[in-house]
Amino acid sequence: MNNRIQKICQYPSFLSFVLHFVVIFIAYSFLTPHFQTNDDAGMMLMLAGIGLTDQPTEYIYFINIILAKLLKWLYSTAPSINWYTLLFFLSLFLAYWQVGTMVIKRYPKPVTLGLYLLFFCICGLKSFISLQFTVVASILAMVGFITLFLETKKECISSWVIAFLLIFVSSLIRFESTALMGIICSPLMAWILFEEKSKKVWLYKIAILTFSAGICLAGWQYHQSKYVSFDEDALIFNQYRGQFLDYKRLERANPETQQNALNTGGWTINDYNMLMSWFFMDNKIYNTATLKSILEELPDSERKLKLTNVRAYYFLFDFYTSTQILISLAVCFLFLPFCQFSTSLLVLAQLFITTVCIILINYFLKYPPERVSDPIYAYLSLLPLFFITKSSPQIRYIVLSSRYILYFLYLSMTILIIDRFLYMKELSNWASQNNHFLRESIHQLQPNKQKLYVVWGAAFPYEAISPFENLAYLENLNLFGLGSNQQSQVNTNRLMKFEIKDIYMDLATKENIFLIIYKHDTNFKLYQLFMQEHYQKEVKSKEILSFGNKQIIKIYLP
Repeated sequence: MNNRIQKICQYPSFLSFVLHFVVIFIAYSFLTPHFQTNDDAGMMLMLAGIGLTDQPTEYIYFINIILAKLLKWLYSTAPSINWYTLLFFLSLFLAYWQVGTMVIKRYPKPVTLGLYLLFFCICGLKSFISLQFTVVASILAMVGFITLFLETKKECISSWVIAFLLIFVSSLIRFESTALMGIICSPLMAWILFEEKSKKVWLYKIAILTFSAGICLAGWQYHQSKYVSFDEDALIFNQYRGQFLDYKRLERANPETQQNALNTGGWTINDYNMLMSWFFMDNKIYNTATLKSILEELPDSERKLKLTNVRAYYFLFDFYTSTQILISLAVCFLFLPFCQFSTSLLVLAQLFITTVCIILINYFLKYPPERVSDPIYAYLSLLPLFFITKSSPQIRYIVLSSRYILYFLYLSMTILIIDRFLYMKELSNWASQNNHFLRESIHQLQPNKQKLYVVWGAAFPYEAISPFENLAYLENLNLFGLGSNQQSQVNTNRLMKFEIKDIYMDLATKENIFLIIYKHDTNFKLYQLFMQEHYQKEVKSKEILSFGNKQIIKIYLP
């Protein structure tokens, strides 16, 4: 049996394809794929011209406009196919197919096949179950950089082409993820270049890396320039808005300074609360000039503890004790006994660079979400598999001579696989129930093209939309999202279709406009106070439909 597996390992590309196809097929038979965040569902709807827009649009904010235009054309040509999901699924599959081929090719033995299968089931499979564009971009970039620097010399040209395409497509999906993975992979790249004896190959790799970086930057600059020409005002407004919502600039000031700043902008405290609750459509109140004038009255204090303060690192304990990070690190260190001792030094250097990046992300941006950290630590788990060898005599003796240690390793990995499966099963059950609930609610609501449903914040369950399902049941549902880009040109055009000039008043006076909010939320009270302060109107609401912890209400003037 072992000899048969060893013969099969001589065909790494075919074996990698079959391995991934079978595992994903089995996983999809028991687990329900879903979107990890609502951003993906929202962008998919915009590209398809369903729900959030009247026709397909390439202005979907996060994904590069070059790729978005291609997807828009595909949706316009064949709207029955879910191109957004198909693109991400195929990209992920090709990336893992490539990296699996490389791992098996470097040491074509049954042990390599078994360890890679364990890695994929524990750290890789989740990306196919919980689809997320940031994760996809990170994995493509990771495999691209690995391919560029680790492939053998015989396949250099084809491998370098594959590496460039992976890195470029990654940058089109999310440029920031590509840049971050480039930094994360820098210890590996430096290690390989240091050990590369052929100066020609060394120069080729540097040239291709530079060329790839240049093309990615050019694509990003093109994307930025297109958005500036299309919707510059909304982009600038969002930069200032982020100072309030993301960095809490007003809340860090003392009460007297807060009041002076609000007076400068002509705001009440409720106007500020409306901004913080994601309803800032009135551009007479919420505009760049007003936000800028308020910010100028606020002290530019440190928004977080300085890096010289030890308390700035307390978050690392919570971060490194999270389940997914612990599992990724456990897989990494369980694989190390099968590698050269020098690989441990590389892994430690990699762990150090990764920790520094996590600290900087937390300091300058925010606490690293799962979609950012998962691919990074999956890479850390994958790294030892490229250096599997017969090992040093000490390690070989421990692993091969002590069956108890082998049993411990197998048992540990089996427990990790079961844990990940149960976790993904729980997510799948949640996604399946939410999707069924959403379909029932839409059927009960009976929406039509003349009605508009304004969604306050995250009150609509976009993540309940299944990645692979037919979106026809949403065709008559018109949504307007009160999210980060509510003042964008795309959203403004949508309001014009419904002849909405003042959304605050039209919510209460037009019979075809409804509001989707959370039950028992304070948001409606903020809206009521806003109407009193700016319109001298009393408004009330009645429930049209209730689904879970959310409800659709009709606002009216008594």
